Order: sequence, then C-alpha cells, then structure tokens
Amino acid sequence: MADLTDSPTSSGPAWKRAEHQATRLLALSFDGAASPSITLKGATTPATDTRDAPYGWGLAWYPGQGSAALVVKDPTSIGDNAMTKLLRDWERFESTVFVCHLRGAARTLQEQDTHPFARSHGRRDWVLAHNGDLFVDLTRALPLGDEPVFEPVGRTDSEHAFCWLLAQVRPTGSNTGSSPSGSARVRSTNRSPLWASTQ
Repeated sequence: MADLTDSPTSSGPAWKRAEHQATRLLALSFDGAASPSITLKGATTPATDTRDAPYGWGLAWYPGQGSAALVVKDPTSIGDNAMTKLLRDWERFESTVFVCHLRGAARTLQEQDTHPFARSHGRRDWVLAHNGDLFVDLTRALPLGDEPVFEPVGRTDSEHAFCWLLAQVRPTGSNTGSSPSGSARVRSTNRSPLWASTQ
C-alpha cells in the first residue's frame, strides 16, 4: 500500500496552513503487472487539521500493459473518497507504471490544471506530473510556436513544458532512435534542472 500524506509546514488557520502545503508525487514501476492499493490522506492531527481543505489529486496508469494511458483526476477532493475507493477495488486497476500527484490544498481547483497530464505521440500516450514552479518566462524560454502541435489545455507551467518537450521529440519520429539538434534547460524551484536534451 502506498500512502501519500501531506502535512503543513506553518501555523495558523487550516486554510492558511493549506497554502503552504507542498504537492506530493508518487511514481511506481514494476517488472510485471501490479495492482497497488493507494490511499490519499491529508493531515488530520488536532494541531494540523486540514480535513475541510480540498486537496485535489490525479492518477495515471497503463491498463493491460498497453500503450494507452488512463488518467483519473479529482481537483476538489478531500483525501480519500468514493473514487479512490473504487480504484482500490477495480480489477482493471493494474499496470506496470503508475504516476500519482497529490496537490497542496490552496492551489487552483480546476480539472485542466490538475496533474498528471497526458498527450499522444508515436502511437502511445505519455504522461507527466511535476512538483514545483518553473522560474522562467515560458513563452520565451520554451516557445510553442504560432501553430503548436501540442498545446496546453490549462494554465500550468508544467503542462506548457510538457507540450514543449513533446514538440522537441516529434520531428524525429518516435522509433528512430535519433534526436533533433538543440537543447533547453529550465530551472525549477528545488534548484534542480528540468531539461530536455535534443542532441
């Protein structure tokens, strides 16, 4: 069982504390098909009670070890709910790869801005979940062009960067093993680089 627990890092009213809660990421990769039990929890101790603050979460996996991803999102849930319970009991909740994102409580509450994001390319679906903010003017650093092949649906910097990354891979084809020339590097909040090498 994987347990994603979010805990506040400051004091004050629950909603104020929720503004400081970070997102959580969970990625699972197995040699063979697995069906993990994933429980989403918010902080519930008396000193850090945020049970009434909506968190939002998203989960992606590849059913039947196929190339099509299934993405389920709930941008307004409060931890475990009917959907997460359904996933735990669902026989088709089986894959070799799972990507889960639990968002901090005070973020936007919209489906299109909830991770993970998915796009199709090269006869398969690709998914991305990201934790943090990118310190860069994305329209200048990672231009999508006038007629982008991959466009963000929402407003997150993560989805914009994901669309840009896929656009860099697209000109070569998905199975050629070659890459286009050029590279880009963007710094994220934890000082580690998010980058795509196209050399």
